[in-house]
Amino acid sequence: MGDKQENKRKKYKPDEKLLLLFEVNEMCPLCGEKLIKKKGKRTINLFEIAHIYPHSPSEYEIELLKNEERLSEDVDDIENLIMLCPTCHTKHDKYTMVEEYRRLVRIKKQITIERKCRELYGNYVIDDEINEVLNLLAKSCSESHKGKEELVMSAMRINEKSDDSLSLITKITIENYVRIFFPEIKNKFIELDNNEEGIFDSIATQIKVFYLQIKKINKNQTIIFEQIVEWIHQRTGNKSRIASTIIASFFVQNCEVFS
Repeated sequence: MGDKQENKRKKYKPDEKLLLLFEVNEMCPLCGEKLIKKKGKRTINLFEIAHIYPHSPSEYEIELLKNEERLSEDVDDIENLIMLCPTCHTKHDKYTMVEEYRRLVRIKKQITIERKCRELYGNYVIDDEINEVLNLLAKSCSESHKGKEELVMSAMRINEKSDDSLSLITKITIENYVRIFFPEIKNKFIELDNNEEGIFDSIATQIKVFYLQIKKINKNQTIIFEQIVEWIHQRTGNKSRIASTIIASFFVQNCEVFS
């Protein structure tokens, strides 16, 4: 492998470093090592900014990666950067392999989608009344459902709305939650509508609008569902994530999510 040219390295701002750390949840995406550790009263930073496509590629690397996807033509662009631990960074820089390069590209594309979705959270609110439904579900999830009425229904509607991007695990989760909790959620929304007409339609519209915005970023149904769950979870005060998943499943079945 030829020697790399030592071009001048860009110095990244603190907010850019924070963004990159946030993207990987402060863990090296290759080995899972924590990138920030506490030692007594000290905070030890164990992260390094890595260029996915090499900053100063050698002739060997140029040839090796000439037909590979690049996330940005500017090697210093945030889209071509990822936080790694020092060990993985050194390995990536000194022993460039196509398989690892492709893996980092996949990881970066995924976390970029998630970051763009999270940026939408603050732009879309959800009616406070949904907390009443979440409280009902949180209570229900802590009790046994043995002997409770389950909804006997065909899964055809979800099958008709889903495509190959909806993972089997996510599909099974939606179908099972719908079968178990659909009547309770429906009855609670009827109760809320009796107290104030239009609550259900208002919440359904908010979820549909958020769904359409996420769909503009990425059409993968598994990612869309996960982001709807996370949005509901965040915007309702971080209550039960399971309850948020059940609510999202209800609106997949009952409304225009995935339609």
